[in-house]
Amino acid sequence: MAVAEPQNTAPPECLATVRAILNAFSGAALLIDTKGNILVGNDKALPPSRKSKMEVKRTSAYDAEPFELAKARPEWVAEVIRSRDPLHVEEVYKRRRFKTSLYPLADPDDKITCVLIIGRDVTREKRIETERQQLADKVAGLAKTLDGILSASPDYLFILNRDLRLVYESRVDPSRKNVRGREIVGKVWWDVGSDPTATKRFEHHVYYVLGTGHTVRDEMPYLRADGYGYQEYTLGPIYDNEGNVDRVIAISRDVTDRKRTEESLKAAERLAGIGETAAMIGHDLRSPLQALQYVIDLQKLRSERVPVEDRSTKQWEMMDALFAKVSEQVAYMDKIVTDLQAYARPFRPERRNISVAAVVNDAIASIPHQEDIQIHTDIADIHCSADPHLMQRLLTNLINNAIQAMPDGGTVLIDAKIDAKTVTLRVKDNGTGIPGELKVRLFQPFVTDKKTGTGLGLAACKRIVEAHGGEIMVESEVGKGSTFTVTLPLD
Repeated sequence: MAVAEPQNTAPPECLATVRAILNAFSGAALLIDTKGNILVGNDKALPPSRKSKMEVKRTSAYDAEPFELAKARPEWVAEVIRSRDPLHVEEVYKRRRFKTSLYPLADPDDKITCVLIIGRDVTREKRIETERQQLADKVAGLAKTLDGILSASPDYLFILNRDLRLVYESRVDPSRKNVRGREIVGKVWWDVGSDPTATKRFEHHVYYVLGTGHTVRDEMPYLRADGYGYQEYTLGPIYDNEGNVDRVIAISRDVTDRKRTEESLKAAERLAGIGETAAMIGHDLRSPLQALQYVIDLQKLRSERVPVEDRSTKQWEMMDALFAKVSEQVAYMDKIVTDLQAYARPFRPERRNISVAAVVNDAIASIPHQEDIQIHTDIADIHCSADPHLMQRLLTNLINNAIQAMPDGGTVLIDAKIDAKTVTLRVKDNGTGIPGELKVRLFQPFVTDKKTGTGLGLAACKRIVEAHGGEIMVESEVGKGSTFTVTLPLD
């Protein structure tokens, strides 16, 4: 490329304006004609003192080498003129990397008359970019390693911003059903399947940490995919560069197994206490109850012997109702004593081969008929090894519970199925259902939502099933009904 001495037709003031515009570029810039002659350049490419091509060659590499590179590639200029499109090229020249950009310029008749060449030494930029990429790869590797460590931990770690949106989580939270991994990052905490009750309490603690910078530790129940569980968590502040609480880090651990073990120990202690209480009640209360019932029966008998002409009909009806009411209450107290003693007594099944249908029919026959209750069965010829008396007691309790759950009437469905190793019994009703907070403790003694219930019936059912080596579960929805499922081994 030769330096064009003022041989073009452009006035000097116009070239000075173009030169000033080119000086605004961060790199060296030249304007050449279609034959490769230099028309004008900025100070980085063509200082005012340059008069010859040799002077251009003797300038610094930063100023001159991009154009020596462009000069050595006249095909670049020809390609830009031919295609009328910009061209960007990066090449290494004398152990340095240059980026050369060529732009075609047209006159008012849309004819390409010159080419703008902008060149920059990008060696340092490329080195910084390479170092940045290496650093990013290293950070990504460390982050992946840390994520693997956290994922293997029994603790669930996550970070929330001030809007309570997840910005990081170490693994899938077991309290959120049907949510997979990083899909929830960026979403609000309570929009990802958490239990609303736990969410409200957790939200209060997060805002407390954001406002005070204090650490919070707590334990609470939460809804898991397999029912209610327990978790304990610690919330701590994360500060920004100005010392303000910007985010909250939370470490949560599922302690359901530990809590259930603790509850089992407490249940064992309660059971021991129930046994002592039952023994005392059975000895000290049953005899007075029998005596009271005897007095009531005797007084009723005496009243019946009073001549009809010596008593009024109204007075007799009142006395009869009073006797019936007292007898009913005595029977209820006697049932409480019986339930206590039965629950505290160890269950030792006397197994024999029984017909499931026969036991179900015996249990139904023992329950007083109610006009607004329909009981349907769907049981094939199924046999298993079990204690018939304990099984009848189990089914009687479950059927009675189903009936009591339908105060306005309804249908009880009892079915059974068998596979290679187990027999499964289901007692289903379409009653009021069981609230979630009660369902968690349903099989514990003295847990009931009935006004006159002792809370021992379902606890006894659980013990009967477990004594046979089986398990009992409940599925329930408030307003739609409940289903109790009993699974027993065949042998």
